[in-house]
Amino acid sequence: MRQKIFTTIFVITLSVVCAANLYLIYYTQAWEQREIFNILKIHAKSLETSPKSLSSLSNLSNYPYHITLFKENGEVLYELNELHNDETYNNKFQNKLAQAFREGESNASYYSKTLHKRVYSLYLKVSLDNTSLVLRISLLREYLSRLLLSLLPIFLLELVLSFIVSFVVSLMLTRKIIAPLESLTFDNIIRKAPYTELKPLFNVIKNEYNIITHQLKGLEKNQNQILLLAQNMSDGLIFLNKIGKVLLVNEHAKKYFPDIFPSKIIHKCKDSFFVQKVLFHLSEFKRYKRQQNQSIQISYKECEFLFCPTYSKGKFKGMIIILRDMDAKLKAQKLRKEFSANVTHELKTPLTSILTSSEMMKNELVAREDFPQFINVIESEAKRLLEMIDEIFKLSFLDENQPITMRRLNLKPLVKEVYQHLKLLAEKKDISFCVILQDCFVLGNVELLKNLIYNLCDNAIKYNKTGGFVNLELRKKGEKALLIVRDNGIGIAKDLQERIFERFFCVDKSRSKKLGGTGLGLSIVKSVARFHQANITLQSKLGEGSEFVIEFMTVI
Repeated sequence: MRQKIFTTIFVITLSVVCAANLYLIYYTQAWEQREIFNILKIHAKSLETSPKSLSSLSNLSNYPYHITLFKENGEVLYELNELHNDETYNNKFQNKLAQAFREGESNASYYSKTLHKRVYSLYLKVSLDNTSLVLRISLLREYLSRLLLSLLPIFLLELVLSFIVSFVVSLMLTRKIIAPLESLTFDNIIRKAPYTELKPLFNVIKNEYNIITHQLKGLEKNQNQILLLAQNMSDGLIFLNKIGKVLLVNEHAKKYFPDIFPSKIIHKCKDSFFVQKVLFHLSEFKRYKRQQNQSIQISYKECEFLFCPTYSKGKFKGMIIILRDMDAKLKAQKLRKEFSANVTHELKTPLTSILTSSEMMKNELVAREDFPQFINVIESEAKRLLEMIDEIFKLSFLDENQPITMRRLNLKPLVKEVYQHLKLLAEKKDISFCVILQDCFVLGNVELLKNLIYNLCDNAIKYNKTGGFVNLELRKKGEKALLIVRDNGIGIAKDLQERIFERFFCVDKSRSKKLGGTGLGLSIVKSVARFHQANITLQSKLGEGSEFVIEFMTVI
């Protein structure tokens, strides 16, 4: 644009100077012609008043004028300083001569090829001895081209000066015109256009800017949503373009590869095995150009990689890498193995007792009077076996995450019901069992919540000491409902507190077996709490007692 403005101004300025010179030349020629004809006319008038003076002119030396008297038929009566004969009889002469006889006066100018000069002639009708004649008075002048040639150095100097002046003026005007445009910002465009002529263009720019801004906000919102989803994914996520440049990486992926970040080329990653796999799949996806998901498992990272190529119109555009954490999967496998082993062991123990007692009675290896004692053992172990199977079914049901009916309910009646059920057990063990209740409404399942409350209170009573206490409290705290079970029983050692919710884990296995515990009660409590999105807090000291606090979200 700068070059275009400069060139335009420069050419126009130079053209104006050249046009002015040409006009000056034309004007000078016209002015000269008028002046010459005026001089010729004055001189011809003087000769017209005294025609006899024509003879005296011949005696003058260097007389500049050419004088000729013509009859109406073109015959020459008198001629002073004769012109070339070729010029006397040309068409222009005949026409001007006829015009002078008709109108009294005429003039003509032409270039004489024989004299190489310009001829200015005035034809004037005069009367001599009552005869009408035409007096032609002519003057020779150098032709304009010769005059211009003589003035050529001056014209060249003027042209050079004009060129310089035009260049400087064009440069200054260009800078002055461009300066407001160079200092433009979007803020300036929105406020006011520097030139009125640019206002329609700036209005279009403003409208397009508003549209683009709106679209960018939408894209930014979508991008933020995608980034938020990516960052909150439980799996690691890495986006690569076709050359291996990182476009996006979420926090979970950074846990495995902390040196990977956006705009970094993947081959600069320190993990050579991972880089080797990525580069291999980039090459394969570029070559074969087909959708194909491939996964590998790296044991030392304990995660699984899923490579997903992306194509657009048959062209490879990039790759998505999904990192699936294997820790949870491995832990689940470990727990399943431990659970299976524990279930086998725990079920085998009562079954062994039942089988042994029944075989001894069958084979009469015990006295008849001892039969009631063995029958009691069989009955006790059978009840324990049924209780264990029932709790295993409950845990399996909760692990399957099957849909369960949830409704708004008050926890107070449930706590009362459990209290009434366990009050006699507490009295038998000489344990003070007290409740403090408030109405607390939550969203939950009645049977599951009963199990949670029952297991907590049952454990507090079973693992207490004679003369101890169990306090059960239900109260509101802001938007939460707190269920607190507090006792002064045997307590739990600090190093074992993290394991008490594990399945079949018992702080004191001999005492647990003696009291009929299965080691699944607190596992059920944890699963039910998780199902109701409740938090469990434990405070306990060995030999001093324990306090379990369950926090539920209340509903109106």
